[in-house]
Amino acid sequence: MGKWFEALIVGVWAIFAPIHAAIIVSGVFIIADMITGIMAARKRGEPISSSGLRRTVSKFFVYEIALLLAFLGQKYLLGDIFPACQVVSGMIGIVELKSIFENLNELSGQDLLKMVLEKLNSVNVSKK
Repeated sequence: MGKWFEALIVGVWAIFAPIHAAIIVSGVFIIADMITGIMAARKRGEPISSSGLRRTVSKFFVYEIALLLAFLGQKYLLGDIFPACQVVSGMIGIVELKSIFENLNELSGQDLLKMVLEKLNSVNVSKK
């Protein structure tokens, strides 16, 4: 490869440096969703197919592109007036966490989010 290609990669890397953490965290959430989804499917006795894994790969690319485009729009079109990247990142996080909790509920046989909220509420009630 040429020096121009290396310079291009370094330049792109530098532009997106502020959102590296969001990109990594969304990837971690997607992988966690895939793992818990596979475990839940096995518990239900469903076969694990390549089409399900292909959806995960597609989701990964769509989410990452959405983050990159939101960042570019926020930075270079909106002038940081609206936190588009944070909004997109938050929505991805909420969707993936919801899916992870659904899979964990399937695995445990109970509503874990409800149980956690009840525990938090009982802690707050006992402090009053």
